[in-house]
Amino acid sequence: MYSTLKRKTFVGISFKPKAMQFVSANGVPCAQKELSSSGIYHSKNEQNKNLLLTILKTSPTKRDAKVYLQRFAPLQIEPLPLLSASLRTPRPAEQDHFTFFHTNGGIDIALLKICEFDIQENSVLTGISHSIVQLRHLGLISIVIIEPSNSIYSNSSLNRMQRQNELSSLAEKVASAIEKQGGQTQTVTNGLYGMREDGSSFIENLAMLSGPLKRGQMPIITTSSEISRKSAEERTNDLLYALTELYSEKSREKTMEKFLVNKIFILNQDGGIPSHERGGSSHVFINLQQEFENIKTSLVEINTISSARHLKNLELVKKCLSLLPFTSSAIITTPKLATSNGHDSKTTPHPLIYNLLTDRPTFSSSLPIGAARTPKSTTSVIRHGVPIVKHLNLESSLRDSKIDLPRLLTLIEDSFARRLDLNHYKNRLEGKFASLIIAGDYEGCAITTYEKTNLGSKIPYLDKLAVLKSRQGSSCLADILFRSLTDTYPNEIFWRSRVDNPANKWYFERCKFSWKLPGSKWCLFWTGKLDYPDHITEYTRIVEQIEPSLM
Repeated sequence: MYSTLKRKTFVGISFKPKAMQFVSANGVPCAQKELSSSGIYHSKNEQNKNLLLTILKTSPTKRDAKVYLQRFAPLQIEPLPLLSASLRTPRPAEQDHFTFFHTNGGIDIALLKICEFDIQENSVLTGISHSIVQLRHLGLISIVIIEPSNSIYSNSSLNRMQRQNELSSLAEKVASAIEKQGGQTQTVTNGLYGMREDGSSFIENLAMLSGPLKRGQMPIITTSSEISRKSAEERTNDLLYALTELYSEKSREKTMEKFLVNKIFILNQDGGIPSHERGGSSHVFINLQQEFENIKTSLVEINTISSARHLKNLELVKKCLSLLPFTSSAIITTPKLATSNGHDSKTTPHPLIYNLLTDRPTFSSSLPIGAARTPKSTTSVIRHGVPIVKHLNLESSLRDSKIDLPRLLTLIEDSFARRLDLNHYKNRLEGKFASLIIAGDYEGCAITTYEKTNLGSKIPYLDKLAVLKSRQGSSCLADILFRSLTDTYPNEIFWRSRVDNPANKWYFERCKFSWKLPGSKWCLFWTGKLDYPDHITEYTRIVEQIEPSLM
């Protein structure tokens, strides 16, 4: 099968199918483990074959690959000597150079928390370990946080030393599972962090993390064995925030550390944040600046043990992402879905790997909810996101300088790569303007009008949907804007597009009705509460009469 493939460079890794050797984009071999004499580690060929199959199943587009290469660039760090005799001694193969990937001027790492780890099945642990190693091969090294069930802390028959041994045993179990998949680890079970007077955690011994990371080892961390009123979840949440604080841009100025959190992965039995409108399945994508308060209110109203856990996770992620660059994101999913075989790879890509390659959820959040083609989800991708501002009165907003017209014009012309006839467009909006929705710092916008039918009714029409070229693709801005449109006009909205527009596939996926107008260069799209529009003839007449404003 592989002998027929040609050498192919893809998302920062070059595949040579015969030798199956991984190298970085600049041709430097990535760190790999040899097969040990005991046979406990997978061979290089087996590791590479499995990773290649996973990436091929994920099937990102050429555009995704380009975005990935733009975000990640290879970087090498000289290996450091061991910090102390108490730390695990790496094998000779681990003393090589290690290839990392960096964005925002820092070396990207992931914080991965496994909840109620001690009750997970061994097959799930094996699958998660495989995924962690795959992420490492793709350039993202993880710090793994082990959250035990509360039974370890509530068991009064255990003294502190016995409890510490239990926690250390869990860390060793994870380390062993990852190393069987070809990864390199370092357990960190004591002396890493301290407590402030307000009860919050802080990293006290930075060298216990930076040393292993620079040697290409993934730290496996457990919580403190000390008795306190805090639950296991609260302890690991504090630890995750302390690590985010340590590896944030602000702290990097003080510590001079090169590592920067790019991804936060939380694996728990509940999965993603539940969405009422999706019938109990998870929110696919959450733009915190726009949606946090509404989701919080919904979770408080549900008032169950599960909703309380979801709210804690949401608040934790919000607090962490506020410290990180806007490109950082968090994923909340189930341990099973995070395994290499816990999902239907034919229809749904691996949520963690797909997000690393594309910086998006496995499917779009703006697909019609309830449609047969829209999958159910138990995974939520969360970003700090962008604010959404709606202007419903154009004249008033312009008069009060609430709209920066030059920047709006630049946004539209950059998105369409064509010049806007501003005078013509102002005349078109006169008496018809419905809304202007601006995403972020003029990074995207949607302009709607009210079009009058011969029956006297006014129907919302999407006149312009624009996203800066630099923010197209992975930022999910188009999804955010489209969701805002359907929230603003839930009954119906229609629009048109040239039949040769490359974006039509995106429109077809989000509409409930489409029609290529006979003898015309336009295609009509419609979506709404009904399954079918009432007045197709009127929509067709309107679409054909609107004169283009882009030159």
